[in-house]
Amino acid sequence: LEGRAPLFSVLVSAAMLTAWAWLWGGVLTRLGSGTRTFFTACQQSFSELLALSVASVVCALVVSGILRWVLFGMVHVLADGRAESTMFTARVTAAGILVVCVALVTLIFDYARIAVVLDDVSLKAGLLRGVRTVQANTAPVLMLVMLSGGALAALLAVYAAFEFIPGGSVPSVTRIVVLGQAYVVARIVLRLWNAGAQVELYRRCASRAASASRGADLNRPTG
Repeated sequence: LEGRAPLFSVLVSAAMLTAWAWLWGGVLTRLGSGTRTFFTACQQSFSELLALSVASVVCALVVSGILRWVLFGMVHVLADGRAESTMFTARVTAAGILVVCVALVTLIFDYARIAVVLDDVSLKAGLLRGVRTVQANTAPVLMLVMLSGGALAALLAVYAAFEFIPGGSVPSVTRIVVLGQAYVVARIVLRLWNAGAQVELYRRCASRAASASRGADLNRPTG
């Protein structure tokens, strides 16, 4: 975070985080074909998911701060006497490493959230399953993130294209409100689609791991 965030923005972010922590229980239960009703799942999983959401934000900020200090500190040290093109490449590389590392941290908490809701496990067990899921399936997990990021970029491009009016004229209030609401709805749909894809990936990975474990038990010599 650069500078001091306005109090209103902090309060709105906290309210959104709390609201999504309550909704995720019902949403993930529905996506995972669970037997609990939507509101029952929301209520039963709220405290665990709120703790995971807060921990995810804190860990992402800590990891981001540490990596920014280390990576861009190294770039600054190497800046003396080097070509600008070389330093640009170094900065892009450092930024890429930072983004990937923060994404992996948040993904661990995403899959821990899924484990807590679908498998009805404790926070500790959910975090361990989140770590195992990301560690054992890094490529498909990151590929899903790239697909979601590409979809979000396309959504932003469409929103910007419809917001822009040739000639520099100011859009009408109705146009601004309609486009803004359509963008918000599209963002929610995209977030739910991403959650559904994560649930499906988690279930496939868990099923594959369980099959491998059973196969290892069958092949283990007895007596």
